[in-house]
Amino acid sequence: AALAAAARDARLRDFTVNALFYDPASRLVIDFVGGVADIDARTLRGCGADPAARLAEDPLRCVRAVRFAAALGLDIHPDTAAAVASLAPACTPPAVAVERVWREVVKLGGAEDAPAAGVGGRPGAFADGLATARRLGLLPVILPELCGDGADPQAADDALRRLGPGVPAVLRLAAALPAGWDLGPPGPRTGGAAAASAATSTT
Repeated sequence: AALAAAARDARLRDFTVNALFYDPASRLVIDFVGGVADIDARTLRGCGADPAARLAEDPLRCVRAVRFAAALGLDIHPDTAAAVASLAPACTPPAVAVERVWREVVKLGGAEDAPAAGVGGRPGAFADGLATARRLGLLPVILPELCGDGADPQAADDALRRLGPGVPAVLRLAAALPAGWDLGPPGPRTGGAAAASAATSTT
């Protein structure tokens, strides 16, 4: 019964690499979804036969896909990448709260630091994540501040890759902003996670 419940739980997870179980008694990894093979292949794949359906259950999983891929150095499987691209417009309120997106951005920024818990310690992870988000059409939705007039993706990438470990995510994000970017007066924000977070810190 416990094994059957674990199998059901695994198939409801977001990605195969995030659906593995460890049996401390036998010291074996239990894999119901092909996650070990995907790790060996350095691939991030959505669980189930229809990745779009799984990601649509919570569109924030699209942002998590970008974070996991960047933090772990994985390639997003083409079917999963297509699902992320198709669901990118849904990663906005009310479907996804801006605060939840910002938490993922902060975690992505921390992926370059030495791991204390979970994954981390991969140089260039933040820049790689933003580049993947841009390629999949996700960046203009979650961080439009990086895609407006005056945005220079190459300059932003260069600036981010010059930063060493231990830099807070908000400063990494600031390094990627176009020159002369203006937050504007405090108050309700209609922009992405960066604007909402910055506005919160000024009020």
